[in-house]
Amino acid sequence: MKTSQAGKEFITEHEGVRLSAYQDQAGLWTIGVGHLIRSYEQHLTGAPITMAVALELLANDLVSAENDVKNAVSVELDQNQFDSLVSIAFNIGGSQFRSSTFKKRINAGDTRERITEAWRWWNKYTDANGNKVVSRGLDLRRTAETDLYYKSADQKKK
Repeated sequence: MKTSQAGKEFITEHEGVRLSAYQDQAGLWTIGVGHLIRSYEQHLTGAPITMAVALELLANDLVSAENDVKNAVSVELDQNQFDSLVSIAFNIGGSQFRSSTFKKRINAGDTRERITEAWRWWNKYTDANGNKVVSRGLDLRRTAETDLYYKSADQKKK
């Protein structure tokens, strides 16, 4: 399974697009659609990139997030569920995703309430001083991700 076009648009909407390098809330150098600039990519901190380069970086980054979801989640997923999990894996990182309580609860077939509760714990970022800070933007994103995760189930109820 791959991230759908709607999933890519979801991630782009929540990450935003910045064609010049900037430091994110945690002080990490970032460019494009939430691409963390690695030590060997310092050239990306110079001149702005094009939208095509931003989308290429996103496509490459999504491969890792998709693999994290495929390798860590043992239950069958529909496209909305896969896209929502790729979104959070992309945002929090693979190791954090793989060890997350919400992923464990998904695999265990836990209730919607308990999965959503654990998912929402990821509404904080670590600031430059190492403190966990609640972010309204991350809180809204976690809500949107869980809404997307349960979208198909909610539509079937109607």
